[in-house]
Amino acid sequence: MNYLISTIETLTEKDIEYIKVNYPARYEKASHLPKEEQFKTCILAYVLLIRLIGEFNEVNVYYNENKKPYIKGKPYFNISHSGNFVAVVVDNKEVGIDIQKINEDNLKLMKFFNEKDQEYIKETDSVNRFFEIWSKKEAAIKLLGTGLTTPLKDVEILDETTIKVGDKVIKNRYKLLADGYSLCICYQE
Repeated sequence: MNYLISTIETLTEKDIEYIKVNYPARYEKASHLPKEEQFKTCILAYVLLIRLIGEFNEVNVYYNENKKPYIKGKPYFNISHSGNFVAVVVDNKEVGIDIQKINEDNLKLMKFFNEKDQEYIKETDSVNRFFEIWSKKEAAIKLLGTGLTTPLKDVEILDETTIKVGDKVIKNRYKLLADGYSLCICYQE
């Protein structure tokens, strides 16, 4: 498994031009986003993906039934962005990644978690614990490719490195980044 994290401040005009010329569908998608920050995160996601897996042809980009992308003949990958950060992970098995800018306002979303998670969050350091749980759950459902069609209450945190969704057991690596972001990568052993 390999991953890269970067900020939109690292994106150069050369990167943007490269995506425009070589990945016109991605550039077109980015161009229709309403904010410049969104345009840049969309472009940077492909820049990082190409650094990890090499060149690919856009005609080989497919989507599963839940719209999770994959590229024929390339490793599995997943992309996440929040604020100015973009994170991309690749592996030889399904993988999920989530990066979140830590923001106290999001604590109101705790109602989407089960009681065990809510108790853990309330014990101490509520904001950071909330984002730990959120990032783990979101990365797990992104690995599965189900997105939020899987209720977050159904994603069970078994221990620090193990998550269970239905009959699927998923491993994770979580860290709190110094810049006020949480990051989780979920993978299969």
